Amino acid sequence: MQPTDSRPSSQLIKGLAYLPGVIGAVRTGVKVDRQVRGREMSLPAKLDEFIITQRHRDANGNWVYDERDALLRSEHGTVELSDPADATESEANRKLRRIPIRIAYDNPDLSINEQYAAFSQQGRPVCVGNGVKARRADVDASGLVKSVEEVPCPGPEQCVFGRTARCDAFMRFVFHIEGQCEDDGLYILRTGSYNAVSEVRAKLEELHQVFGGKLAGLPMWLTLETKQSAMSHQSVFWYASIKGRYDSRIQAAKEMNA
Repeated sequence: MQPTDSRPSSQLIKGLAYLPGVIGAVRTGVKVDRQVRGREMSLPAKLDEFIITQRHRDANGNWVYDERDALLRSEHGTVELSDPADATESEANRKLRRIPIRIAYDNPDLSINEQYAAFSQQGRPVCVGNGVKARRADVDASGLVKSVEEVPCPGPEQCVFGRTARCDAFMRFVFHIEGQCEDDGLYILRTGSYNAVSEVRAKLEELHQVFGGKLAGLPMWLTLETKQSAMSHQSVFWYASIKGRYDSRIQAAKEMNA
């Protein structure tokens, strides 16, 4: 949500994260039950594809798939066959690694929000900062917040609390999926990948300048990209990014101006 400090008459609650109507989520990971030191814990597991879900779970605790997941998987899914001679596996092994989207707002700050965040075992944020200041909660063993204080935020690597609480960059990116009615609401991608945070923000800021501040309705691909680095010990990993869904920027600028 756009800052409201310049609107003294605004009745919005300060410090509360306002999100537009979100009707579904694009996910790059799920939680799976694993045995850790004799205890069963629900831990995040990364995927090598997107899944599109609604905002609620079924009776078994699994996310309910959005109707667009199957549609986009059949149109844009990547076929991976364990046996190239067996064509019957194609539908079952389609990986959804790119999604046609449209940018929702002209202002990049309304489309993307990033912050440093550390979460409790219950999945609730206990410390949220911007690299300068942070709001940190004192949480008891049951997850109850006893107090909240403002503290300096040097970033996860320079913060003792951040290192122990596994603080990391966290991004929320909202957009429309191609073909949906825009008045129905937005889809959201949440990710803790530093590469995703860096690339999506950089691309939106770049396009914001290129198109003269006009971004709403711009056709893009939400993609999964591969990379390896020293931090990943040279193992390949996937992260979300965005790419232009147009032949040229000049053509896209003309269409948007029209």
